[in-house]
Amino acid sequence: MTRMITLDQLHDEARARFGNNPQDWAYQCPECGDVATGSDVAHALSQRPAAVAARNPLTVSQILGQRCIACPARAREFPHLDRAFVHGIGRPVAVFPLAPKETQ
Repeated sequence: MTRMITLDQLHDEARARFGNNPQDWAYQCPECGDVATGSDVAHALSQRPAAVAARNPLTVSQILGQRCIACPARAREFPHLDRAFVHGIGRPVAVFPLAPKETQ
């Protein structure tokens, strides 16, 4: 289930589960069940040359745990969340659950 936590909390939980390398952090989309790691997200973003050329590139940290790379789901679009939260340092954001460690 999608939940509201700060990105610092998400990163702390990911470090505890997967280690210090963000490329190894994994999350699971509650919509389609896809599990993606930081490496998977980086690869998916590298396939978007038009966005980079238009100076509208996304970063791994903007995607990891917040958007699915296999389907159009975004954490903030799930109806049970309070849409008043705004992405910002120290503020809660909508995130997908981390994947179980053994799914990597």
